Amino acid sequence: MNGYSEEQSVGPVKDYDATMKAYLSERTGGKKDTPWTQVMADRLAEPIRMHMKEFLDDKGFMKK
Repeated sequence: MNGYSEEQSVGPVKDYDATMKAYLSERTGGKKDTPWTQVMADRLAEPIRMHMKEFLDDKGFMKK
């Protein structure tokens, strides 16, 4: 199988969320404690850097 199973991923992701939440809270004096999954969901909600494909094409990066 080439991928991740939900059963194997949920626990470690929850652990990482808790770790990052505690880290952010400590680092910001309690001002931020957003879980990593929420940060990533927010970041991926809107397309960004849509100009990059054209830029890379123009520079020859996509040629074989």
